[in-house]
Amino acid sequence: YFLCATQDIAVDGWALTMLRKENVGYAATTNSIGQTLGYAMGFTGFMVLEQFGMATLPGFMFAWGCIFIATTILVAVFKSEGPVPPDDEPESIAGAYRSMLDILRLRSVRVLALVLLSWKFTFAVADGM
Repeated sequence: YFLCATQDIAVDGWALTMLRKENVGYAATTNSIGQTLGYAMGFTGFMVLEQFGMATLPGFMFAWGCIFIATTILVAVFKSEGPVPPDDEPESIAGAYRSMLDILRLRSVRVLALVLLSWKFTFAVADGM
């Protein structure tokens, strides 16, 4: 899951830098559609292929692994990016962590984190039965 989350963050960032300003709003929509299609192909598509004896789980996973690697290589080789304008230059890693810590110091963010981390405790007794 860590690599999938890392890829998702990288693709979101890449979409923001690659798309024109008027098309940036479509990035989330296309990401959502792509994830839905990927789920359908990865689950429903595999189940259909397996039902008709056209695929096994190891073969299916190997084939899609090869497709992911080939796509990554093709994008790395053939996709070129223009120079980043000075006002869009990302901050340093240390600056990004400083910004993150400043956000985490906000009271509303701390309250939200507390709620999200503790809301299951109230249902623990009922879930244990």
